[in-house]
Amino acid sequence: MSLARVGWTVALVALAACGGGGSAAGGARGTFVPPAQVGSTSPPTPSSATSTATYTSAGATIAFPSAGGYSGTIKLPISGMLSVATMTMTTSTAIPGGFPTILDRRTAGRRYTLSSVLAPQLYETLNSSDSVVFNAFPTISFTVPASQTVSASAFYLSLYDPTLAVWTDLGRMSAYRQTLSSLVYTMTTFSMHGNLNYLFAMYSFPIEHPTSSFASSSCSKPSVAAVSSNDVLWCGAGSGFEKITSSGSSFISLPNTAYTVEGMTRGPDGNAWFTAESTARTLGQLALYGEIDETSGTVTTYAVPNPSSFASSEVSYQIGAITSGPSSLYFQTGVGAEAFVETGDTSGNVTQSVKLYYVNSAGLSLAYASDGNVWVVTGPFGTSGTASGEESFVTKVTLSGGTTTNYAAPACPAPRSNLVQGGDGNLYILASNGLCTVTTSGVATFTPISPYLQLPIDLTVATDGSVWYAVPKGVGRIYGGTIIQYADPMLHDVSQGVFALPNGTLWEIGTFPSSEMVQVLNPSSP
Repeated sequence: MSLARVGWTVALVALAACGGGGSAAGGARGTFVPPAQVGSTSPPTPSSATSTATYTSAGATIAFPSAGGYSGTIKLPISGMLSVATMTMTTSTAIPGGFPTILDRRTAGRRYTLSSVLAPQLYETLNSSDSVVFNAFPTISFTVPASQTVSASAFYLSLYDPTLAVWTDLGRMSAYRQTLSSLVYTMTTFSMHGNLNYLFAMYSFPIEHPTSSFASSSCSKPSVAAVSSNDVLWCGAGSGFEKITSSGSSFISLPNTAYTVEGMTRGPDGNAWFTAESTARTLGQLALYGEIDETSGTVTTYAVPNPSSFASSEVSYQIGAITSGPSSLYFQTGVGAEAFVETGDTSGNVTQSVKLYYVNSAGLSLAYASDGNVWVVTGPFGTSGTASGEESFVTKVTLSGGTTTNYAAPACPAPRSNLVQGGDGNLYILASNGLCTVTTSGVATFTPISPYLQLPIDLTVATDGSVWYAVPKGVGRIYGGTIIQYADPMLHDVSQGVFALPNGTLWEIGTFPSSEMVQVLNPSSP
C-alpha cells in the first residue's frame, strides 16, 4: 500500500467579515499543492443555500441548509440571552461575493498567505440577530456526500471571529462513516455580536497509511539519529545507541558512559557515525567522534583535540552536529561564540579546523553539499570580530581554502536544526512554520507549510531526492518548491521524526496511537 491520497479536498471555510472585504498579504515563496490539486476528481459544482432558525437561552440544535450534497448541524449551548433570536446560515460551495479569498497567518511577527494551503471548497456563514454569550463552545457536525472517501482524509476546523480579526484553530474533527464532528473545545464561553458574520472553516489533508509498523522505543531527539546502508536506524540515547530494525530494537553503550551522544550521520563507509561530549564537561576531557561497526557491534571512538586557540584552563569544548562527505566526516565544535567546523577521516585523524564567527553554541546543523563545501545553520554573524546584527543566516565553509562565507537569510524566520541537501541541489532548513530553501549561491527563500498539523520537527532526503519532513501530526514532502502534506491516520498520533532508508522506504517514528512504534511508509506515489 502506498501513501493514500484524497481525490479532492473538502474544505468548508467559514470566512468572517463585517461588510466583506479583506486584503491579501503575501511575500511567501514556494508553492503548496493542496490535495484538491493533486487528485483526479474535479471540485463540486458551485451551489449555495440560506436558511434561518430561532433559538432561545435554553440552546438549540439547528440544521445547516444543504448545498452541493453537504449538510450538517450546529448545537448551540445554553446562554444568558433574555429573548428569542434568529440565526441566519448560508452554505455555499463557492466563495461568497465580497469575502476575502486569502487566509492570513501571523507568526513570530511575520505575515504570509496560506490560501493555497487550505483550498476552500465549502463555506458556512453564521449571523445572529442578537448579541449572545454562550456558556460553552458550539458543537458542529457535517455530513459529506457519499462520493467523498472520508477515511482517506483528516478533517480540521477553524473559526474566524470578525471582532478579533484572527483565525482560531479548533483542531481535528472525528469521523464516523460520512459524518464529521468537532471535538470538545476548551473555550469556556463563546460570544457572537449581533448582525456580524462568523465563519467556520473545515478543510482536510490526505492521510498517509503505513504499509507496516512495528514496536520500538522512540527517539527522544530525532536529529540525533542515522540510517546505515543496511537499513538499520540508530538513535542516540544518552550514553549509547538504540538499534532499531523491523525485527525489534536493542541498546549498545558507548565505551565511556560518562559521554553523551550529540549527533549522528551515515558515514562514507555506510556505517553510522556519531559525536559525543563529556557529560560533566570537566577540565581535560576531550570531545569524541566515532563509528558503530554494524557487523560486530563494536563502537570505536576518536578524540577531537582542542584547537590551539583554546585556553588550557577552559573545560573541554562542546561537539554537536556531524555530516559526511565522500571520504571524510565533518562536525561542529566550540564553546560559546568560538566555534569550528572540523574535518576527521575514517581512521580518527582530525585534519582541518575552520573557525566560525558568532555562533552561539555548537550543536547546530550542517551538511556536506554537492558543491564540495560544508554548509552550516548559524546565528548572528560578523567579520573581524564585529557582529552585524541579529539576522538569520547560513555559512558556507569552503574546505579547499579553509574560509567561510556568511549569507544573510532575512526571508527565513528563525532557522533551526536539520539542514539537508535535496535532489534539486538546494539546501533545506527547518524554520518557524515552514522550510527555508537556500541555493548554493546563498539565495534564501521561505516556503510556509500548513500550521494545522503543527510545526516541522525533522528533515530527511528520500532516494528520489525529495525532501520529507515530520510534524507532530503527520509528514510532508517538498521538491522544487512544491509541498504535499499528509496527516497520520489516528486523532492522537504523535510523530517524532522521519528517516529515509536506502531501500526506498521511509520510517516515521513516534507514538501511534498510544505506543512507541515505527511506521513504514512508501513514498513511491506521494
